[in-house]
Amino acid sequence: YRKYVPVEFLTEGIDQTRGWAYSLLILSVIFNKAPKSCYKAFLFQGHILGPDEAKMSKSLGNIIDGNKTLSQYPVDAIRFYFAWKVSPIATLVFKPDEILGRPFQVLNTLYHLHVYLQQNSALDGFDDKKHNLKWAMRSGKPSFLDWWILSRTQIAIVETVKAYSKSEFNEAARILEKFIIEEISQKYVPAIRRELWSDDPSTLDRRLTIYSVLAYCLKRADILLHPICPFITEGLYLECFEDRKDSILLENFPEVEKELVNDKIDKKFATIDRMVSAANALRMKARLKRRWPVRETVFVISKREDFTEQEIGVLKDLINTKQLTIVSDLASAPTKYNIKPNMQTLGKKLRKDLPKLLNFLEKADRDGLAKELIAKKKLEVKIEDMGFTLQDEDFQFLIEPQEGYDLLESDDITVLMKTSREDDLIKEGTIRDVARRIQAYRKEIGLNPTQIVKSVILWSDDIEIIETVREKGEELKFLVRTEKVETVERLDGDWKKEEIDDKILAIKIIS
Repeated sequence: YRKYVPVEFLTEGIDQTRGWAYSLLILSVIFNKAPKSCYKAFLFQGHILGPDEAKMSKSLGNIIDGNKTLSQYPVDAIRFYFAWKVSPIATLVFKPDEILGRPFQVLNTLYHLHVYLQQNSALDGFDDKKHNLKWAMRSGKPSFLDWWILSRTQIAIVETVKAYSKSEFNEAARILEKFIIEEISQKYVPAIRRELWSDDPSTLDRRLTIYSVLAYCLKRADILLHPICPFITEGLYLECFEDRKDSILLENFPEVEKELVNDKIDKKFATIDRMVSAANALRMKARLKRRWPVRETVFVISKREDFTEQEIGVLKDLINTKQLTIVSDLASAPTKYNIKPNMQTLGKKLRKDLPKLLNFLEKADRDGLAKELIAKKKLEVKIEDMGFTLQDEDFQFLIEPQEGYDLLESDDITVLMKTSREDDLIKEGTIRDVARRIQAYRKEIGLNPTQIVKSVILWSDDIEIIETVREKGEELKFLVRTEKVETVERLDGDWKKEEIDDKILAIKIIS
């Protein structure tokens, strides 16, 4: 008794609070003749209700068969769903279809990140025993993005371990969901993807550094997720890493490497992330696809931050813009002033002459008038031999984008984007639309993402798409990994048909 009591951990359903947990506690007090507990921690778990939010019952016919559920859904997805949906003590409404929502997406993303690492790194002879993180640091090739994702990995370790220690398994699951999907998959990988497409020997060390960073992050994600999803994490760990033990269970739980924590880079990337979000919101407002490049983007940030050339490069790639400028005031941005009459004050001053002023303002250079009013604090105008002296209180000042630009304000960031479409940018956007559909078809027919196919043959009912493909064939070859891009005038045989803005694109791949 003295050897094993108090036990470290016990768990039961919430209905056993009195029947088991409380009874043990009272017996321990009686047995010890002192206020001593026989357990150090007790986790109470809430009940599971059916999809109709009622207690499962044979008579109600809402019982979910466990064997059937396990045969229909991956066991790790079920486990992640239970941990992720609510805190352990809360009532869980079990809806099987939800398993294939976010829980499956997290595990599917984790799997494909490992596949992405494995397939790309094999081409460059990556060996995680040799090209580990220490090697990457010595090589001097880590970028701003690498330092950021390494720092975020340390944050994920701290927060996940803390959540596990408090039995907050739902918090642990959501921390790892964010780390895997939002930070690795949606931010880091897209930003470094183009670097990995190169096969230039002079950039080999840079590519190996990216692989070492990605392998470091994924291995720790596997270990952190293992208590919730033991099967997929064990499989990925054994399949993808050479520098490993015989089982993931033999690994120590990750500990924070303080030298990789970088608050300065974290804060800078948080700013970059907000800038990208603002730019994407403006694209949505202007109905511009993210794949369509724009000529110029200008950010107005009141608290001006210094950005390195590398950070500017990251921003340009994430926003998909040719030019990027960051200024601290709207006057330095492609904006113009406008003034709106304050009818209440002007009505009292001008009375019957107010229509004359309004007519004058309709035809006047409002930008020039606004600047004069700002500089002089008053505005002197002459209309039909009549002079008027007006004050700044007589107008509301508006700041508008110059012609060809759109503007959006988001908290303390204002973004202006040149949204007018130009011929070369339209063609570049079209090529990316075509490439995206070819890549999707490659994936559909099971081609390795790194495999270079012999030919991609295209047909379209839109002559502009075909002419753009012919003009930018070399770029398309690089984007979709093919030796040759061909166009034909007639369709014969089996083709994959897609749509681009209501125009048909037919694709055939010869591997």
